[in-house]
Amino acid sequence: MPQEESTPFLETDPPHWAARGLSYILILLFTAALLASALVHIPETVSGSFVLVPMHGTDPVRASDDGIVSEVRVTEGASVRKGDPLFVIQSKLTGDRSAELRTLRMQSKGSGDKLASAHMKYESQRLADEQEEKRLNGHSDYLKRMIELKKKQLQLATDLAENHERLRREGITNQADYTAAQIDADRIALELQQLETENAETQSAVQKLRHESAARLAEYKTLEQSIREQTGGNEIRLNSLEKELVHSSGDEFTVPAPCAGMILGLRVQSPGAVVQNGEPLCQMACSGERLQAEMTVPESGLLRLRTGQGVKLLYDAFPYQRYGVKYGTVRWISPAGVAENDTRVFRVLVDLQEGAVSVHGQLRALMPGMGGRAQVVVDKRSLISYAFAPIRQLKSMLENPPEKGTTHEVKP
Repeated sequence: MPQEESTPFLETDPPHWAARGLSYILILLFTAALLASALVHIPETVSGSFVLVPMHGTDPVRASDDGIVSEVRVTEGASVRKGDPLFVIQSKLTGDRSAELRTLRMQSKGSGDKLASAHMKYESQRLADEQEEKRLNGHSDYLKRMIELKKKQLQLATDLAENHERLRREGITNQADYTAAQIDADRIALELQQLETENAETQSAVQKLRHESAARLAEYKTLEQSIREQTGGNEIRLNSLEKELVHSSGDEFTVPAPCAGMILGLRVQSPGAVVQNGEPLCQMACSGERLQAEMTVPESGLLRLRTGQGVKLLYDAFPYQRYGVKYGTVRWISPAGVAENDTRVFRVLVDLQEGAVSVHGQLRALMPGMGGRAQVVVDKRSLISYAFAPIRQLKSMLENPPEKGTTHEVKP
């Protein structure tokens, strides 16, 4: 029986149309990939972290005196009102000023009492002097009237004595009548002289009283001026100390919040820390301040940044997968870098296009301290340029440095 030829179950060679179709597909895919690499441009970005800060910066809350922190009444991220106590600090200088303030208050009260007592004494003496001067003036007026009366009596007695003298010489009257008239005239003259002497003494007493009153007034004015000058100096120091110690009690003083806002960072987080005058205790952002994004970029991407470039803001608090990407604009680029984690970075300030994020239909305001990743779109590159990047890198590595004395023209 002849051996039958074996026929394979499947053909090992594909049909000619399948091979031709596959080659066409590969050619079309290569052509499409080549066109896409030349026509499709991918955005090129510079990335960096960012944090939201107030437009005018944060306000550092500082210690107003040397001392030891005895209480920390706030935490990072806490919202505070203006005037709320943030820290309590025990200070020897504050205790000394408080003691000085109490001393000045006692001195001020004592000076006031002393001035009031001196004024009362002077007024009492002045009223007594006025009464005495009034009495003396009244007595002087009486003496003046008596003097005028005695002068008239003396004139009459003198005329009478002269008449008796003439009549005696004529023999009409005797010597006794003349003598009696003359004695009466001499008596009236003596009384007149006594009244004039007494009036002069009264006028002298009035002048002396006036001089003494003037001297007492000058003494009172001097004492009053001295007390007022001392009190004025004490008042200046007293007002200064009261302003300095408005938030103090004994040897402790509180550091109040300068405005309503949020605590961003605590430099002192626990009691017992020793602080110096003017040392920052915490950073605070006042509410109502317009926010901006402070972005840090690596040195490698700095030269490609320009003001006015768009920025994508990806907030950690509002994941972009759910709440979308937020946008901003580059407003300022730092001319100098700062060291951060052993690397040099540059600060970039970004103006925000939105101040709130919609969460379940409700707007949630952005708050200082929020952060995330930021991407600045600096250029667009075609896919094919990425393929030539290794070639350009290799070419740069293989180039020799220029010879000494030769220059290379830099083409714009």
